[in-house]
Amino acid sequence: MKLLYALLGKGIYSTSDTSAFVHLEKAYVGKRYSDTQLIFEATLYLENVLNYENHIAHALLNSDANQHGFTCAICLTRPFSRGQITLKSNDPFDHPTIDQKYLEDERDKKKTDWRDTCMGEAY
Repeated sequence: MKLLYALLGKGIYSTSDTSAFVHLEKAYVGKRYSDTQLIFEATLYLENVLNYENHIAHALLNSDANQHGFTCAICLTRPFSRGQITLKSNDPFDHPTIDQKYLEDERDKKKTDWRDTCMGEAY
């Protein structure tokens, strides 16, 4: 991706973005960290540079290069859900089993409800 930008001035590095860190829960106010990050980018992604699953990428990505817009992402910075990494076998060259357990905790699901409402209003 860096090479694409260096040679052609195109790709993910050819746009700027901005972020905001916010507290969705009052319990987090005054602590050193926020619980949510809002990311805004002045681009419509035309290819799957963010490594989405194929069905998600197809739904999100626009194939018309003449359209303009922006991308907004909302991320939980301190999720309650915890995944795990375990050994798949005794073979040290075997890849581990990674279970992310995204949104397993109901408190995280509650925050994504807010995200879905916010994004629904934006679009």
